[in-house]
Amino acid sequence: MERESLVVKAKLAEQCERYDDMAEIMKEVTERGDDLLNEERNLLSVAYKNVVGARRSAWRVLSSLALKNDGNSAEYIRITDYRTTVEKELKEICNQVLSLLENYLIKNSTTNESQVFYLKMKGDYYRYLAEVAAGDAKQSTIKESQDAYLKAVETRCKVGWSRAVIVFYISVYLHVTVMASLPDGSFGNEASGKIASKDNEGSALCGNRVFLSLLSQLWTSDNAAEEGEGGEGGEG
Repeated sequence: MERESLVVKAKLAEQCERYDDMAEIMKEVTERGDDLLNEERNLLSVAYKNVVGARRSAWRVLSSLALKNDGNSAEYIRITDYRTTVEKELKEICNQVLSLLENYLIKNSTTNESQVFYLKMKGDYYRYLAEVAAGDAKQSTIKESQDAYLKAVETRCKVGWSRAVIVFYISVYLHVTVMASLPDGSFGNEASGKIASKDNEGSALCGNRVFLSLLSQLWTSDNAAEEGEGGEGGEG
């Protein structure tokens, strides 16, 4: 099928809210190897954000239900078994997106704007993996996400802050957002303490809100994609 026809089909799938179909179509477009046009890039982002978003939401619900049940009960076992299934799907989707980014999108991008878009996307999908990971796997995926966000910041804007300060705020942002995904709603006292400590030292970046403002500079290029996502949002 011609590329233009595939894009039309992806738009139709979006109208029907068949995001799994939409993702498969845009995956095929991506694997043809050319740099995506702005519209195609947004379609890809919308498709996968909705596909992975459904699994993230399901994982959170199941994790919350598991907390309310005795760890030895039959109900707990049913819930956690199903959560494992959802988690497997979530990881497969994230790894598929990361593979597309690594093998096609980042290396074939021809503009600064598309580079930032894909690096931010890479940071997002490693962050989604971190939400369901544990132990060393959680730390390694957080590190991958941090590195991608940092590269996006450095590519996007010539900020006046030191690299160390930017790295610090990205690490806090990731800690807070990943912890916030946990079913008990924990944001992590450690992260809050770090923010307060850094602010007391007179950092040029005063608190997490300022850093989120910095990140918003990155997201400008893909606002169209985020606005098209069904309730998922750029920071979801």
